[in-house]
Amino acid sequence: MPETETPPAPVAPTAPAAAPTPAATRPAPDPEHDDDEAVDGVVLTPQQQATRSRRRMERSLDSWKGRAQAAEAELAAARTQVTSLQAQVGSVSQLRTSLLQTAIRAEAATMIVPEAVDDAVQLLQGSDLTVGDDGKIDLAKVKAKLEEFVKARPYVAPQAGRTSKTLPGGHQGPPTSSGTHDEINALLRGSLRR
Repeated sequence: MPETETPPAPVAPTAPAAAPTPAATRPAPDPEHDDDEAVDGVVLTPQQQATRSRRRMERSLDSWKGRAQAAEAELAAARTQVTSLQAQVGSVSQLRTSLLQTAIRAEAATMIVPEAVDDAVQLLQGSDLTVGDDGKIDLAKVKAKLEEFVKARPYVAPQAGRTSKTLPGGHQGPPTSSGTHDEINALLRGSLRR
């Protein structure tokens, strides 16, 4: 018996292998993933588009909220600094005012009667006298202003032989000339003896 070969089993005709479709190889669009562009041209459903838009807007809103909170924190810090600086400026201003008053009082004590020193301080303080940034005062200018004050009000200048008389209760009496006072007293005593 000759050996015969068995014919191969018939193969069923098959269709040529289909090329994979682009949709089959691409992942389905994920509405949670919200890139601005569609994934490889896949069209999203209106619900998926709305979800992406909503999430994009929420992220944008969160970003703006964060920026606003940061700006509010910076504003609060700036307000605190302004308040601190205003307090410091107020303190420096008070010190300058006090220093100017002291300089005017010291110079006025040599040029006018004690009763007029407060008036001189009030009037000169509103003038162009200032304390420099280095804390110095132009004393020549203070003296010149006091001289103007005395020229305008000659009654505040100390006069030879005039003294101020202190009355009971600490009130100042009118200045009198000691020579005239003694003369008046002598005349009165003489007239009372007669």
